[in-house]
Amino acid sequence: MLEIYDHSGNTALGGGNERSETVQEWLQSNKGNRSLLCTLSELSSYHWNDDSDEEQFSLRHVQRWLDENERNGDFLREAANYKDACKFTPLHWLVQARPPPDVVQRLLQIAPETVRAPCNFGALPLHYACQKDASADVVQLLIRAYPTSVEECNNVGGLPIHYACENKASSPDVFRVLLEAYPKGAEIQSKFLGLPLHIACRKGASPDVIRILLQAYPRAAQMLSVHGVMPLHYACENNNTSVEVIQVLLDANPEAAKVTSSLGSLPLHLACKNSSSLEVLDLLLQAYPHSIHVKNRQGDLPSSILHHQNAKKNSLVLYRSCSSCMRQF
Repeated sequence: MLEIYDHSGNTALGGGNERSETVQEWLQSNKGNRSLLCTLSELSSYHWNDDSDEEQFSLRHVQRWLDENERNGDFLREAANYKDACKFTPLHWLVQARPPPDVVQRLLQIAPETVRAPCNFGALPLHYACQKDASADVVQLLIRAYPTSVEECNNVGGLPIHYACENKASSPDVFRVLLEAYPKGAEIQSKFLGLPLHIACRKGASPDVIRILLQAYPRAAQMLSVHGVMPLHYACENNNTSVEVIQVLLDANPEAAKVTSSLGSLPLHLACKNSSSLEVLDLLLQAYPHSIHVKNRQGDLPSSILHHQNAKKNSLVLYRSCSSCMRQF
């Protein structure tokens, strides 16, 4: 746990009128320690390391810091509005650490303008909240404090919903909140990542998240990403994709099983390359039985790809599934 000390070695967490230094003087004298910002940046690192015990301990530390400085409004405001070299505010760091809504609310009350402040990467606190698994309640708080934040892109053209899709752990409720505030978000391609549905499929999102995105924008199942790839292709590239997700995507666009990506592969080729489950292979074969006879751009059949992946058992099942599908047509 990080403790904040002044240059004399005494704790710098005291509140009231005991401190005569301004925040900037304190920062200068402590050679880079950033009081609340420093505590919150460490708190975020606990989230990245998935150390929930340390994370909760550090959250309590932040709450104590706020409590002990409650009477020193000027100090709190200056600390909560402080920006580091990358223009991160304490709010940027806090929302990355799965904070409880009440702590976020306190910081918003102290420094309400920070919710509108982009960092050097053009990202608002809402972008980081979505990327780092903040709760739906926290996301809702940030949107209420700055309603148009759901429509703002960062420097690479990413909306908050794109970053929620980047996080496989994002809950369906987060997507409901984002799409209720900005339904059109489901239709917008980022410069490098594609539609939210493309990103969610590539990252292995849950079936519920895929359904929510398709309900918001059904045409997404038929659309190519900026890289010339359909959602089904992305889902098949991820060997952690569930059978249920593949079924949902095929229900939304059965023809996707017949589409060759810009790299010359059918969904079945990609599923074979990534050693997908037998159930996934079977679904793709049922959707397009002839795919077993189609070569990819490298001249490989699906069975050859499986053989190269040392999946001989899957190769045998692939042929059996194909024979079964052919008999149905």
